[in-house]
Amino acid sequence: MEELENLDLNSCITFLTVAKAKSISKAANTLHVSQPAVSYSIKILEERLNCKLFIRTAKGVELTADARKLMYYVENAYNTLHTGFKMLNDSNDLLRGEIRIGVPTHICIFLISDIIEMFNENYPGIKFSIVNRSTAEMVDMLEKRELDLIVDSYPIYSSKEDITIVDLFNVDNCFVASSKYSSLLKSNTRINLKDLSKYSLLLQPEKTSTRKALEAITNDLKPNIEVATTEVMLDLVQKGLGIGYFSKMSVLKLIQSGELIEIPIKEELPKTQICIAYVKELLTNAPKKFVEVITERTNVLDSLRKKNIRLILSQDCVYNCEFCHKEGIRDKRENLLNVNDIKYMYKVINENYSINTVHLTGGEPLLKKDLKDIITSLKEEGAIIKITTNGYFLKENLWIGDMVDKINISLHSINKEKYEEISKVKDSYDKVINGIKELRFQYPTLKIGINTVLLRNVNDSKDEIEGLIKFSSSIKADLKFIEAYPKNIKGYVDINEIIKKIETMGYIHQKNNFRKSVFSDGSHTIYIQKCTCSAVSEKEDKQSVCKENNDIYITQDGIINLCRQSDEKINLYNIIKNRKDGELIKVIKDVYYQMGNNCKC
Repeated sequence: MEELENLDLNSCITFLTVAKAKSISKAANTLHVSQPAVSYSIKILEERLNCKLFIRTAKGVELTADARKLMYYVENAYNTLHTGFKMLNDSNDLLRGEIRIGVPTHICIFLISDIIEMFNENYPGIKFSIVNRSTAEMVDMLEKRELDLIVDSYPIYSSKEDITIVDLFNVDNCFVASSKYSSLLKSNTRINLKDLSKYSLLLQPEKTSTRKALEAITNDLKPNIEVATTEVMLDLVQKGLGIGYFSKMSVLKLIQSGELIEIPIKEELPKTQICIAYVKELLTNAPKKFVEVITERTNVLDSLRKKNIRLILSQDCVYNCEFCHKEGIRDKRENLLNVNDIKYMYKVINENYSINTVHLTGGEPLLKKDLKDIITSLKEEGAIIKITTNGYFLKENLWIGDMVDKINISLHSINKEKYEEISKVKDSYDKVINGIKELRFQYPTLKIGINTVLLRNVNDSKDEIEGLIKFSSSIKADLKFIEAYPKNIKGYVDINEIIKKIETMGYIHQKNNFRKSVFSDGSHTIYIQKCTCSAVSEKEDKQSVCKENNDIYITQDGIINLCRQSDEKINLYNIIKNRKDGELIKVIKDVYYQMGNNCKC
């Protein structure tokens, strides 16, 4: 093989160009040389390798079997050299460089485009090249060094050991349709996947990971139309040609604007795991920085989208319960944010961090005079609304059942005397019980939760607990027993004592999460829950636990309280009033990073 020592790079480039162009003349144009020069270069290469590389056809040239084998290695070698030169050429300060990304359209829509925009603001000299192919094609391009990285759904398969694959985050999927299918929402019930097959369906091709994951939970769905790209499927769905299956984040804005409707499905739909793949050793400065940015961004996104905005609408309350922690607010706050401010704040946070649940609390939120307007404005933006109330003003505000997704009612005893001993308000028990019953009568499908803080020798007896279980079960409401906080509070009852009592009543443990245990007797559910601060106090790494499990608490004057146990605050008031989107986006990210830094739990 001494002849190989005389091979030059230009011969390899000529071979590669002809192979891709499938034409001597087209290759000559690409290389800016004459056709005879290209033909001569190929002839010399064939003589040195002692084999035929191309077969002439009526349309141009085709690779021989030997040439196809050679093509793989020459292409890899060329792309590796290109990457090496690119690595040296990219500036360390990111004033210039190139990032070649392979990404499906639906992921590009809700993730990559925003990150590119943010990256371009900081590094305007960086050039982007975006490729949209099948996963297999993009992996092949990555292996051949034609791409710097791939962002795609799991699984990403590669036989190359030098390719790093990292999970980023999970995204929800959903079925959506045009208003033509609005009748599916009228019954206010969720639809079985089997029943969904009665309608025109648009699904991804069979071999895609999205389709395979869906078929893993049902074989009942047979598409009328198979669509390979998100843009085409979206266009067909908007024209009323059927119900389409999408990653929720890619169609979220259309759902929120009312252009599309989400079809409520009874079964839990599979989530899509988003991954990033790259060759670490070959990342030049610009792609390396992009990997850092997208990893950080998705970590923040993944954590923030699991949180609720807890909007503390009022500090006023007719009750005076001794154990109430008042959401950690110890000073008097003014009602400074109006309806439009709250709507604007939610819209920006939702669009950038996918936080879509707003939990309205207090004090007593039903005392807020413009509560109905606030809820209406949030619902217009697609918010999921939960509210926690003591129920005292429930009967005067039964409209709430038509506007919220869930209502939690604090009911600390089913015994009139003990209830009023806790609330410190005479005749409050009957008023609350009647309000709850009337709410359930008018809204039979509304999600209702009964919240109870148990106190020793007050409401922790077996009779009390059984009474609360019987009442909550009778109105088809979940029951939540909450451990009092802090633990040195008068009447504190350990959560494990509560668990032992309900287990003797036939409730069986189902699952645990960070601070909540779930029990069921088959027809009724009980939650046993600690306060977030109580659960955090038991962990060694308080900072990260607090950061990942706390909600975002915003008061009626636009202040975020970072911790119930400290006076750390971040003021959003001027940012919200002046409609500074960029600053609000940055501050919410800063809130995430600061959560738990000075945890005093």
